[in-house]
Amino acid sequence: MSFRRRLIAATPLISLVLFFTIGFVFEKFEYAWLSFFLIPLMPVLVGYKRIQLSFTLIITVFILLLGLPLMLGIQDGFYFY
Repeated sequence: MSFRRRLIAATPLISLVLFFTIGFVFEKFEYAWLSFFLIPLMPVLVGYKRIQLSFTLIITVFILLLGLPLMLGIQDGFYFY
């Protein structure tokens, strides 16, 4: 088994360790969940797969674009009642 395949197989465990490390050490659980995006991105990052435009990718990007300004405290223009 090549190094790239081993790294891809270990990515869920790496993401979990990263999640708990960021959460408990830095007390930033609100940002730590982003570490789980490494799981589907790792094959692309190591050059094993190419990015394909899909409904899931479009929804993920849409959610990130909506959620990141709220997570970073940029709420001008957003009105919640």
